[in-house]
Amino acid sequence: MNRIIKTAVTVLASLATLSAMAEDDDKSKASIQVEAAPPVNPTESVVEGNDPARPVATDSGEVLTTVPGVSGSRLGGHGLEPYIRGQSQNRINVLIDGGNVYGACPNRMDPPTAYVAPTMFDKITVIKGTPEGLMLGSGATGGTVLFEREAPGFTEPGQSEGKAGVGYRNNGNVKSMFADYAMGGPKRYLRFLADHQDADNYVDGDGNEIRSAFTNSNFATVFGYSPDAMSDLKLDLDLTRGSDILYEGAGMDTPETSNNMLKLKYDRRVSDGWVKKWSLQANHSDIHHVMDNYSLRTPPAMASMWMEVPSDSRTSNIRLTTDLATSGDTDWSAGVEYRYNNRDATRYSGATLSDINSYMWPDVRQGEAGLFTSYKAQLGERARLNLGGRLDIVSAEAAKANATTSAPMTLNPNALYNLYYGQSAAPVSENNVSLSAKYERDFEESPSTWFASLSRVTRTADATERFMAANGMTTDMRWIGNPGILPEKHNELELGIMNKMQGGSFGGSVFYNRVNDYILRDRAHGQTGILQNDDANIYRNVEAELYGAELEGNVNWSRVWGSRLTAAYVVATNTTDDRPIAQIPPLEVTASLDYGQAKWKWGGKVRLVAAQTRVDDDPSTGSGLDLGPSEAFSLLDLYGNYQISKRSILSFGVDNAFNVTYAEHLNRYNPMDPTPVKVNEPGRSLWFKAVMEL
Repeated sequence: MNRIIKTAVTVLASLATLSAMAEDDDKSKASIQVEAAPPVNPTESVVEGNDPARPVATDSGEVLTTVPGVSGSRLGGHGLEPYIRGQSQNRINVLIDGGNVYGACPNRMDPPTAYVAPTMFDKITVIKGTPEGLMLGSGATGGTVLFEREAPGFTEPGQSEGKAGVGYRNNGNVKSMFADYAMGGPKRYLRFLADHQDADNYVDGDGNEIRSAFTNSNFATVFGYSPDAMSDLKLDLDLTRGSDILYEGAGMDTPETSNNMLKLKYDRRVSDGWVKKWSLQANHSDIHHVMDNYSLRTPPAMASMWMEVPSDSRTSNIRLTTDLATSGDTDWSAGVEYRYNNRDATRYSGATLSDINSYMWPDVRQGEAGLFTSYKAQLGERARLNLGGRLDIVSAEAAKANATTSAPMTLNPNALYNLYYGQSAAPVSENNVSLSAKYERDFEESPSTWFASLSRVTRTADATERFMAANGMTTDMRWIGNPGILPEKHNELELGIMNKMQGGSFGGSVFYNRVNDYILRDRAHGQTGILQNDDANIYRNVEAELYGAELEGNVNWSRVWGSRLTAAYVVATNTTDDRPIAQIPPLEVTASLDYGQAKWKWGGKVRLVAAQTRVDDDPSTGSGLDLGPSEAFSLLDLYGNYQISKRSILSFGVDNAFNVTYAEHLNRYNPMDPTPVKVNEPGRSLWFKAVMEL
């Protein structure tokens, strides 16, 4: 590892020397090519959705991992699961232009980000932690991710704009293309977007082929209408189609998956009265997903081992928000929303795939009615206060909990729940309260701001944690939700600083999160409330704590040189059992050096990831969800771009330039096999991307 680090530093230094020589030879052409360092907010990061200089990415999950504090877990080439500050799945809210999406695969082959092509959105905002996110949805204890489209901003009738691009990555033969075209005027517009990707299996640094091929297409049509200066209406239709998606880290593949999403939003500004603005938004998402273990891989030799899981996830939500008229130093917003999700997944087995093996999601129906408010006040010239509150009324049930299985030696959902928890799946009702407060203050003689936030956020269990009901050939292959699980209560304190100075900026924060009734995926060892000791996968409440820190700094060394440094670290402990919580990323540091002059830009980034020794890898005493300790690794990426004209740009680069063989610490669980699987990342990858404005 030391050799790689030294080599990486040498390469970056060589780039700096060569570019500096070029600058000295032609100073008359020098210009400010490295953009001014933006202010750093450690709790919020914004990424351009269609950044022409970004390497070719297979999905939005891969893009999110470039944000400090965000990590990813890989099953194959598509569908990376994002983690924010060590939290994932429904501890993160993903909003697609304001609409909720919940994947349809019980094993998370399709996290919400799998249905989002980054090129089809103008910006991606990552909100880390909870104080800024209570208005946006319930239970986002790790953070919130916003994918947003903006109106074209036409000022005259008959205007149009657009862009199109192609990309290629040699490792995996990844081919991508996109198009984005809008036409209209100041009152109405139409926007059409499309993105298509096709990939083969990639190879790791040792040349081993990793099952990761996929084909994925996204389409969207947006209609915007402003009948007057005070109103805006927007209607979006998004379609996603995926096929032949292979997974190295799962016992099944996905022959087909799809999402149809319809969104309607109306904004109305008011010139007088106690309401300044109100917004009404309605969304519906319909996801159908199929996974099996025979159509895209060599089928099991025994026909009784053939399996197929068709599954559906339908989500509807409606949301009304208001900005209320207040004095000049305060802002007050309030709203109400209702969200309903129905998830149904049945596993069939046998030679004819007619035997019902498991009701993995036994027609789970979950509704949440939310009331929320936010109050912001300016306290003097340099201080600000932000208060938030939320009440969520939750109902949940499993409509097929008593349905009968037909495969040999299998139990229906209620039989599994009673076997492990001593109770059946009765309808659930919860009243969950969340509160937050954030104080910011500017330093008197410095362009810096410090902040402190305190929050208590309640998160209800999702369909898997509460009602999963998967049988297995052996007890350690069973996977059973807990119908009596309690909601989590996250009590978090965060302190941070933001600084904007001449030629640079930096920001950082530290946080501590004490969690009551943390919902832990564990193994059945006869713990309190668990009736069996047979290593089945179960869920139970424990006390837990998470703490960590994040740092980001940007420096412009000169008109043409710039650097960025990031660091992120998190620790999570199950304090009830005094053991680490599984699947927590280790310390990660990145450092980049960029040079830009005239039409050319060059750069390199070193990524250093520490070993992770805090693991829960023994299923006989803990959860066994970690595949043992992970080794440290370091990577070097090189990149550049050339501005061909005002309307076109060519980008290129080499990821993992030294062809390192490595895997992220975060691995995935395979319900067909009780052994966790860690998937190696791609080896050296050459890529290019061309984008042209129309």
